Amino acid sequence: MHRMLLAALAIFVFAALHTPARADTISYNSALVSPPGVYFGSGNFNSNFTVDTNGSTEIGLSAVTRFIGPIVPSPTNSDVYDVPLGNTTVPAETGSAWGVTFSINLQDPPPPALTLSDITAVLTVLDVGTGATVTGSVFSFPDNTCYGPSGKDATCSSPTTDYGIQNSEPGSLLSSIGDPGFNDNKPDTYDVTLSVSGCAGASCTPTLLGTDSIVIDAVPEPASLAIFGTALAGLGFLYRRRSSRKAA
Repeated sequence: MHRMLLAALAIFVFAALHTPARADTISYNSALVSPPGVYFGSGNFNSNFTVDTNGSTEIGLSAVTRFIGPIVPSPTNSDVYDVPLGNTTVPAETGSAWGVTFSINLQDPPPPALTLSDITAVLTVLDVGTGATVTGSVFSFPDNTCYGPSGKDATCSSPTTDYGIQNSEPGSLLSSIGDPGFNDNKPDTYDVTLSVSGCAGASCTPTLLGTDSIVIDAVPEPASLAIFGTALAGLGFLYRRRSSRKAA
């Protein structure tokens, strides 16, 4: 019983009281400006992004409940997103219930000084629970949608003219890019950073164009926290009662 009490206490405290390690974005709860908002797929909303704008480069990140909608940062106008645990419950869909949405726009308005062929874009995630840090190029993710002078490019087939790229990836992406301890059923925190570097011309030296970061807290739903609290109180009562009997 004592071990059960300690285990329940550890889970409850982590989920209820854990605070993110850091937050360092520039704009909060923003909509993407350039190109026209969110274009990477139907049913995706241009809201609750954190946005880093540096010159003509706009980088956006957000967390979403996959196939359902965006998540309002908590506290509001911060870059901290509370996401649901477990797999999606949407019929015919698979994977984690939450995901990360990213956007890179290199120029507003066209014509661009830079195109996608001129940049590198790396997503870096620190899994606070496991201590693992993983990285992946956004250009390696499947099903990206790009944007160029002719508008939406659903297959990103024109990197030498396209100047925008967007997508939403499931949380389980972390496992595929190298986090062996990822578990979407376990409370955890993830520090997510998207860095974009590049320059125009074959002989130029790439420089950092911008960096955006968010914090994702995977926590039980409020109802689940209440159940944990009730169970914890019950375990404490039973443990005290058992200890009193032993003392008698």
